[in-house]
Amino acid sequence: MGVAALSWGGGLDLGPIKRITRHDWMGLQRREASMEEGHPKVDPRAVIRWTVHPARERWRATVLSLLVIVLLSIAAADFGGSVYWAILAALIMLLQLNRFFFPSHFELDPEGCAAEYPLGVCRSCRWSEVTDFTAGRYGGFLQTGQRRGWLGTHRRGLHLLFGRQREWVIGEIRRALQEWGHL
Repeated sequence: MGVAALSWGGGLDLGPIKRITRHDWMGLQRREASMEEGHPKVDPRAVIRWTVHPARERWRATVLSLLVIVLLSIAAADFGGSVYWAILAALIMLLQLNRFFFPSHFELDPEGCAAEYPLGVCRSCRWSEVTDFTAGRYGGFLQTGQRRGWLGTHRRGLHLLFGRQREWVIGEIRRALQEWGHL
């Protein structure tokens, strides 16, 4: 069974099959807000959704990560003198690497882009806010601005994972930016 699932609107699946039904809320909040502002209703056929689970897709990295977590947990138990330190260390490392070990869900629609990361973290941005798109090997970044802080300039935006359909997702993001955005 595939890990990354892509769907276009009403039911044409593109890629390994894994229906996304419980995550429709991501675009609904933005669409409801746009309806209140008087914007036209978003066509559900223009909505693109996909799910990425890096730990399943990259098994070598998963094995290596788990090995490091086990070794560091054993070291924590040895230094702390209790197995509880090992459990705490493993839990902290798994939570820190939550975007790798647990699935993330993404959605593109005419209003913008939304992401639901593990642990209930949700982020979204409107196409009009996007100033740059950078694509890497496993994911991309939709930049919505910069913020100056005492440690330097920090980029603000939305981090996306591509999964196994990297080229297709990049193409859809670029098409969405040209069609709906300002790039």
